[in-house]
Amino acid sequence: MQAGIGPGRWSAADVLLITYGHSVTQAGLSPLASLRAFWEQRLAPLVSAVHVLPFFPSTSDDGFSVVDFRAVDPELGAWEDLTGLARRAQLMVDLVLNHVSRESLWFIDFVAGRDPGQLIRIPAPWCAPEPRPCWCPSTPIEGCAMSGPPLAKTRLI
Repeated sequence: MQAGIGPGRWSAADVLLITYGHSVTQAGLSPLASLRAFWEQRLAPLVSAVHVLPFFPSTSDDGFSVVDFRAVDPELGAWEDLTGLARRAQLMVDLVLNHVSRESLWFIDFVAGRDPGQLIRIPAPWCAPEPRPCWCPSTPIEGCAMSGPPLAKTRLI
């Protein structure tokens, strides 16, 4: 039995492991498979849930500059590694839908004014007149602060 009071209900007795996908490594295994093995062998009786920070292919920002929300960074592992962990542990992940790389097809479509990227709108003081779409780069390489109608976010994932 895991720590805490069970799935879907947390208390002060619960312990969450919050980790990047590359934080645990073991020879011969992908980092996400290593995380799963480490959780199974050492943490399962103590840790209620595992929260994996962004694991998508990205260009920078420790995984927060996402290129493709539908894929797992091959340097970290594969979807099977995450689903294997989810079968044994309560799994939480960062979808970071408000962060995206300018190499993302969503950003490229946004700049070109094509669907579905053109659905993204960012209300900001420097966007005039509204509802002119704007993009706020956090660095010269990345775009951030994405918002839009639920349909755009649904298509994203």
